[in-house]
Amino acid sequence: MIVKDFQAGKPLPLNRWASITAPTLVIVGGNSEPFFHNGALALVDDMPNARRRILEGQDHAVSPAALAP
Repeated sequence: MIVKDFQAGKPLPLNRWASITAPTLVIVGGNSEPFFHNGALALVDDMPNARRRILEGQDHAVSPAALAP
């Protein structure tokens, strides 16, 4: 489980996911709480081939239609 040890509100360890080189899409809902946006940015900053997309009008519980209209 990725988040098991990281839900205590502490900063992510530096370079935790830097070894993941596969193209990765990090998705966050535009209406999600700020900590989701901060987490998405941290992941994208750490992963060399990651990019972030915001799904406007969505929160953490993204509608399936927003992913595959």
